[in-house]
Amino acid sequence: MIDRTLDSSVCGMPCPPEVLERVFRLLTPRDLCTCACVNWYWYLLSSQDQIWQPHVDHGSSTWTSVSNQRVDNPGDESSGFPQKRYYLRYRPDGHPPSPVVSQMYRRLMQFTRRYKFAFFGSGMEMTNSKRIARAILGTGDSANDLFVQTGIHPGRRGVGSGFCVRMADRYNLIACFFYSNARSIRETRQPGQPYSSLLFSGDSMTVIPNVREAFQEMDGLVYVVNAVKSQDCATMDKEDMLSLVNCAPPTTPLLVLSACGSPDQERIPATTMANHLLELDRTGRKWYLQDVLESDLSGLEEGLVWLIQHTSSLL
Repeated sequence: MIDRTLDSSVCGMPCPPEVLERVFRLLTPRDLCTCACVNWYWYLLSSQDQIWQPHVDHGSSTWTSVSNQRVDNPGDESSGFPQKRYYLRYRPDGHPPSPVVSQMYRRLMQFTRRYKFAFFGSGMEMTNSKRIARAILGTGDSANDLFVQTGIHPGRRGVGSGFCVRMADRYNLIACFFYSNARSIRETRQPGQPYSSLLFSGDSMTVIPNVREAFQEMDGLVYVVNAVKSQDCATMDKEDMLSLVNCAPPTTPLLVLSACGSPDQERIPATTMANHLLELDRTGRKWYLQDVLESDLSGLEEGLVWLIQHTSSLL
């Protein structure tokens, strides 16, 4: 409850709280945060769930990317306002700016360092999203100007092999692909069954040692999931994804590519995929989910650039 006997004046003139609430409903999230800095009363009034709910509803249906880059502060008073906290935590532009010196250092490293990323997930091998892997390799009808293959990475003991790739003529990547079983086995798997016997021990959720070691050496993780609404791939593969992600150190960032074949297909919204289906906060690390279209690869570069930037921030 908000104590409405507190000062609600504007420029020294009395202003009924109902009027302030109506004004706050017309403001953008950025303006609301500015108003919250005026005084304690404005903070409480501008942080109410009924004021932030429309922004959350709009964002949940329109955001094409979601992240958890803003970490909740236990001492943050906004913890009592779940809608405001949700918006500030998951909005795509939620990460705080880095110091100028750090930005310059990271930018230099982005152009000189070679980043080793693990690409995995049944989405890489399904009809509506498998073109993503071929596009990164620049093979077949997926050849493009964004990726140029420059060499081969051998891996160790047959695991973690991949290809050296130049992205956007700026970034050097080592793309290591972790594929699952044959199509006939994938298409008949049951819920709760690991999608890849090549990565797990038998029917258990235990990752085989060689794969675990390979994930521990990665700079970043890229999980590809099919986001077509009619196919419940995320729910089926969630536990598999978590088992593999947990093989990497908690400082290793995770990029999720939520892929659809074309704009005509009804896709699962980014916030639903991240928070309700995949439950990405369970990974205990920085994560970023980006919607990607297989038809034109829109969103792919944006997601990989985020992963590069957050890998560089660990240096």
